[in-house]
This record gives sequence, structure tokens and C-alpha cells, in this order.
Amino acid sequence: MIPVSYLQYDNRWGGNDYSAPGEKTTIAKAGCGPSCVAMIIASLVDASVTPAEACAWSLAHGYKALKQGTYYSYINAHLGEYGIKSTRVNGSSLYKSASQSTKNAHAKALDAIKNGNWAIACMGPGTW
Repeated sequence: MIPVSYLQYDNRWGGNDYSAPGEKTTIAKAGCGPSCVAMIIASLVDASVTPAEACAWSLAHGYKALKQGTYYSYINAHLGEYGIKSTRVNGSSLYKSASQSTKNAHAKALDAIKNGNWAIACMGPGTW
């Protein structure tokens, strides 16, 4: 299988609104999580799902965080709607952290990949 690959800033949807009440933003600026989820859904279950549809689902179900991206809990919820089992490795930001819990989360993600599973990693530049 060749996985579907999307870019959140693609002209087809990047300029679409992806705003929680009280903000104004776009998929290009804040839709990385739903874009990743759309790739998994489109690859495994429904090829018609795009970042635009994933962001619309996120907004409709209250997963867009004000002046941020998307709540981490969105990923399991949306994948679950398509019968895709997922496991959340951590519950808070690990950006710029060298703690043992960060190392454990990285190890779990790497093990998942080595076992042929998918991984969505929320990170900043240079994390991996």
C-alpha cells in the first residue's frame, strides 16, 4: 500500500477557515493534526477524506483549541469514527523536554513504527 500524503497548506484547502470561536486561522496555519488523521483515514478506509473534511469534523465536534492547533484527544476520536484503533502515547506537550516520560513516549512511537503501525507525532523542528 502506498500511503496517501497531504500537505496542510495545499491550495485545495490550506486557506480554508479552521477557527475556534474567538480566533481567525486556517488549515495551513493550524490544521496539522487533522491533516495527519486525514492521511491515515484516506490510506486505510476512505480515500475521499481530505484535511478539509477532517478539520470540519474537528470543528463540528469541538476539538479545535483556541489560538492553538487541535486538542490531542481529537486523534483517537476521529480515527475511532472510522473503526481505526489508536493509542495515545502522551497527554501533554513534550516540546523541548528531555524528561524520562519524553524518552518513553519516543520509544513507544518508534516501537509502533517498527511493528508496522502508524504514528502521529506532534512536534517542533528538530525533535526527531
